[in-house]
Amino acid sequence: MRETQKEWTIKGVKRTAVVVLPAKTEGAPIVFGFHGHGGNGRNSANRWNLQALWPEAIFVYPNGLPTKTPRDPEGGKPGWQMFGGGGLFPNRDMDFFNAMLETARKEWKVDDKQLYC
Repeated sequence: MRETQKEWTIKGVKRTAVVVLPAKTEGAPIVFGFHGHGGNGRNSANRWNLQALWPEAIFVYPNGLPTKTPRDPEGGKPGWQMFGGGGLFPNRDMDFFNAMLETARKEWKVDDKQLYC
C-alpha cells in the first residue's frame, strides 16, 4: 500500500484527501471515509485504519472545509455541507465527491460496482 495526499481544485477552492492505494488499482474497489464535524482525513485514516482490513481496496479520506452547522454556528471547524448553497441544489462537497470519483475512474480505473462510502 502507498499513501499519498491528493489535491483537487473545485470552483477555485483547493480540496484535499489522504489516499491509500494498493499495489494494483485497476479494477480495485474504492472506499470513501468522511470524517465527522471537526475532524480531518488524516485522523480518520489513522483512527479507522480500514486499509489494514482490505488491502486490495483504494481508500480516500477527504478533508472537509470550515462549515456552519447547528452545533458550530460560526463555522470554525471542518465538516460537510448539509444543505444546498443556492440555485437548484449546488453543494460544494458533492462537486468535490464527483471530482474524486472522476479521478478514481480515470487514474486508478476503479470498479464502479464496488464503490463504498
